Amino acid sequence: MGLVIKAELDTSRGSTKEAYIRIETCRINKVQAQLEFTTTCWINKKAASKFYRKYLDDPLTNAGGLVNKEVVFYKNKDDIEGTEVAIENYYKVPTVVEVSVDKPIYEKKVVVKQVPFISFDENGDEIEKIKTVEREEKVQVDTKTKKRKLIDYSLMNKPFEFAYQHLKLELEKKFGKDKIVKQ
Repeated sequence: MGLVIKAELDTSRGSTKEAYIRIETCRINKVQAQLEFTTTCWINKKAASKFYRKYLDDPLTNAGGLVNKEVVFYKNKDDIEGTEVAIENYYKVPTVVEVSVDKPIYEKKVVVKQVPFISFDENGDEIEKIKTVEREEKVQVDTKTKKRKLIDYSLMNKPFEFAYQHLKLELEKKFGKDKIVKQ
């Protein structure tokens, strides 16, 4: 699995219209609530596939199609200058979602309450009386909505899926939505 950049690029390995990016490592840090991952960029998917081994004891092959992170991106046919773009190979992504949380606001106020109590009349019989008591209490007077970052542990259940979603968004910022294809 990987992402293809369907755009005209000049790379350290020559020109391509289908640079292939895949995630190589993925690390979850639950304490810091983040996902770290590294990527490699290849001249095309075929070159990337050649580098993978089938068996653990197979020798590593030459990474001949591996591309440096700096490329020149041509937005369209009329763009003869191109734009230098860095395709990063290390990402650190928080595993959080932004939520709105209502926070109560309290003030100390004097509250008057009617409190029942038991007393005795002149014959010694119990009677219920009510007295007025003033007490200072903390009372909620308002709420304030605040944006907070909630740790989403479910994102950590599928780290590669989450990492590819983030990688796709980052590449779309640089090359455009229509240029990034999942393969």
